Amino acid sequence: YALFGSQNSPSPVTLIVDAHRLNATPSGRFPPEISYLAYGLTRRKHIPCGTEISVNVSFDRGTDKRVKRLFFLSVCGLVIFGGVGARTRRGFGTLSLTAFDPQDESSEVLSRICVKTEEMVNAAEKVICEAAKLAEGLGEPEDVLPPVSFASNGAEVYISRQNYESAETAHRRLGTLMRAFRDYRTSRVARRDHDLIYRFATCGKIDNVPLRTVFGMPHHYFLRNLHNGVAMSVTLTPGATARGITRRASPVLLSVVPADNGATIAVILMRGTFLPRGVPILVERQKRKQKKAESLPTRSVSRHPSWQAAISFVDNLFRSGEFASLKLVRKERA
Repeated sequence: YALFGSQNSPSPVTLIVDAHRLNATPSGRFPPEISYLAYGLTRRKHIPCGTEISVNVSFDRGTDKRVKRLFFLSVCGLVIFGGVGARTRRGFGTLSLTAFDPQDESSEVLSRICVKTEEMVNAAEKVICEAAKLAEGLGEPEDVLPPVSFASNGAEVYISRQNYESAETAHRRLGTLMRAFRDYRTSRVARRDHDLIYRFATCGKIDNVPLRTVFGMPHHYFLRNLHNGVAMSVTLTPGATARGITRRASPVLLSVVPADNGATIAVILMRGTFLPRGVPILVERQKRKQKKAESLPTRSVSRHPSWQAAISFVDNLFRSGEFASLKLVRKERA
């Protein structure tokens, strides 16, 4: 609120991005391990890895020093847990801080994240802790804060202890983890979801939704060779277009984290409200045979996906021993 502003109070921060070096190029094909994470990106253009972006930051005269500090802490959070552009929740758009000037009492916090992989967990915890204390000290009104943030006790945050030689190597690891989770041969969740969709594709009846729908909507399934060369696509979307609810972002955020000696991985699970009560999920299917497409009647399901799939995915990561759990400091409102 104090940092980003509101309807009644504009932000005291001004950003100017030097975009003359941003030359987008066709994405083309992705490596097999990343292709699942990159769904929908192959037809888009992208900014090549290694492109430098210069951002000039200025503050209104008289801006509280705590707000300045909070801004640079938010930049740290963006580098560790976020990115820019499409599919940032699947590890794309990662940013790496290469230089900042001047280095004063507000901006020196940026140096905290210029560390090696083995120091990243402690660095991230310090960023979260200080940001939470500053926000609390600024007297943020409760009615403008989200009930669950990535730093609340309604979230789980994990950072890998493994050092990967490059961001692409870390991204391939993320893709491998997701592909294994959706593999029919090894994942009970994947088998349950596949069988549910297969029954719907063959008989047209459905009274539940796949567990993995919680990873975001629209959610797609593609079934090949059902019978006599017939293929079918099934798409699940929120059924509240009049209320502007046509998509749902994944509560599981996957991030590639740059480090001084390579890169690592961050995973966040935010257990918020996936869909408002009363919003159905529409299940559409389209039959294809010999390049001819036929849309079949849409079904509506009142049930929402449980958190089982998201929790299972995160639990598997933690049990592997590779990921460390961060200590979070903010509390949810009662």
